[in-house]
Amino acid sequence: MGLLEVADVVVVNKADGANSKPARRTAAQYAGALSLRRRKHPCWHVPVLTCSAETGDGVPELFDALVECGTALHDGGALAERRTAQAASTVRRQLGSALDRLVADDAALEGGVLDAAREIAQGRALPTAAAEMLLVDAVARWGEAEAAGR
Repeated sequence: MGLLEVADVVVVNKADGANSKPARRTAAQYAGALSLRRRKHPCWHVPVLTCSAETGDGVPELFDALVECGTALHDGGALAERRTAQAASTVRRQLGSALDRLVADDAALEGGVLDAAREIAQGRALPTAAAEMLLVDAVARWGEAEAAGR
């Protein structure tokens, strides 16, 4: 994912002294690039600003843009959507970590992982297919263990 696909506010810093003109030109190029893509959120238009941390020029405008962005994303529902997507991503990562631990703690399944890795390395299996087969084996083993009351 590129920078302009994730940015809510684009800021070109060091827009002072000899850098002022190149910074404005760079900001104009970013604004042009942003105008070519579809808005990420209908409730917010990504601004492109220049500022100078050294002189403070543009910093109040940056602050205002950040406040406006937060308000627009909150009021438009995009912030809640983003937080839900982040939480779902965290749950998926945690689920993957838990699955890794469960497999590592089961000698037969861990052996299956190593066997699959050798098959993949030798070009006899694809990672996706091997993972799917191992997942089916894991679910079956865990189902058997649950049925046996373990």
